[in-house]
Amino acid sequence: MISEETIMKNTLMKKTIIALLAVLMTLVMLTGAAIAAEADKTADALKIAEVPERKIVLDGVPANFSNVPLAIDGRTMLPLRELVTALGVPNDDEHIIYKRVSKDEQYVSVIYGQTRIDLTIGEPAAYVDGKRLTLDAPPVIYKNSTYIPLRFVAEALGKKVVWVGETKTVLIVDQESYDAISGIMRRFAEAKAGVSRYRMEIDIASVITRGESKADVSIKENTFVDRVSELIYKETQLDIFGIEMEAKAYYKDNIAYSSDPLTGQWKKRAYTPEEFSQLFETMSDVVRSEEDERLNASLRIEESENEDELVLIGSIDFTGQLAEAYRQQSELLGAGTFELPETGVFTLRLVFDRETYMLRSYTAEASVEGQGPDVNTSVDVSLSIVYSDIDGDFEISVPENVIENAVEDDPEASGAASGF
Repeated sequence: MISEETIMKNTLMKKTIIALLAVLMTLVMLTGAAIAAEADKTADALKIAEVPERKIVLDGVPANFSNVPLAIDGRTMLPLRELVTALGVPNDDEHIIYKRVSKDEQYVSVIYGQTRIDLTIGEPAAYVDGKRLTLDAPPVIYKNSTYIPLRFVAEALGKKVVWVGETKTVLIVDQESYDAISGIMRRFAEAKAGVSRYRMEIDIASVITRGESKADVSIKENTFVDRVSELIYKETQLDIFGIEMEAKAYYKDNIAYSSDPLTGQWKKRAYTPEEFSQLFETMSDVVRSEEDERLNASLRIEESENEDELVLIGSIDFTGQLAEAYRQQSELLGAGTFELPETGVFTLRLVFDRETYMLRSYTAEASVEGQGPDVNTSVDVSLSIVYSDIDGDFEISVPENVIENAVEDDPEASGAASGF
C-alpha cells in the first residue's frame, strides 16, 4: 500500500515539474502568440467604460495616469494633457491649446515639432497638419477631463502602438526605434533561412519553491541540427532534485530515437511526414524569428563593447502564455488542479552578428509566482542559448546499435512533452 507521505511527495514533484516545464515552454516562445483584438464591437462597447485594469507601457516603462483610462467602442482613451506630455509634448499653453466657444463647441490643438493635431470634442474626425482624418472614437469630456483616442494621437506624433489583448496592455514606442528592431529581426529570419547546419548549447538553471520546499533544477543540452536533411542529435544532462541523469536523442527519417534517462534503454517513435516536420521545426528552431509586433515593441537596441555585435534587450509579459502552458502540462501529467501564475514578465537579451545578422546568443530570465489554495509556488529561472558551428562540416548519423535495439515507445507512458 502506498503511504500518504509517498503520495504527497509524488504530487509535489508533479506540480513542481509543471511549474518548471511551463516556464521553460514560455521562455523560448519569442513569437507565434496570437494578439487578441481590442474588443468586440457590441452595443455595450459603444458606451463609455472605465478600464483601470488597462496598462500603458511607454518605451518599456509602465506609465501611470492620475485619471482612469476609458474605453469607447473598444478604443483606449486617455486624459489629453497627461498623454501628450508623456509622449514628449511640452506642458504649456503654446503646445496644448484649448478653445471653448460654448458648452457644445469645444476644440483642442496639440503642437509638437512640425506636427499639429486639431480635435473637436464629440466629433469623430481630426486634422493632422491640415489633413482631415476619421477617428475610431471621438474626444470626450469625462468627469471634467478631456479624453482623446490613444492610438490616433500617439501615431500622429510618430509612435508605434501595439495592443496586447491577453494582458490588456498598450505598448508605445518610437516608430523609428520599432522599425529598426523589426528590420533586425527580419534580417535574422533571412539569415537563418540560408543556414543549413548549426549547433545550440542550452543551459537552464532554476530554483523552484513550493511552500517550505525548495528544489534546484539544472538542464544542459548540446544539439546539432542539419536542416537540409532534417536530422537532429542532442545530448542532455539533467540534475533534478539532486538526481543526475543523462539522455541522448536522434531525429531522422520520420522517427525519433531517445534514450531513457533512468534505464538507458533506447526507444523509438514513428511519425507521419507532416508530424515529423512539425516536430523537427519545434526541436531545431528554439528561438523563432517570425514577425511579432509585441516582441519588437518590447525590445530596444543596447550599445555593445564589441563592434561586431548587435544587442537587443527588453522585457515582455508572457502571463497569458504561461497560464496556458501551466494548463497543458497539468493535463499531460494528470496533476488535476494547478495554480495560475500571477505574473510572467521575462527579461530578454539577444546578441546578433553585426555582419551576418545570425543570432549568436539568447538569454532570458524570469521570476514567476503563483498562489494556490494550499501553497504558493515561485520559479526563478535563467535560460541561455549559444549558437555556433554555423554551416559546420559535422555529420549526423544514427548508430546501427540504436536502430537495432530501440523498442517502440508508449506515448501514454511518456508523460509531459518538452522541447528540452
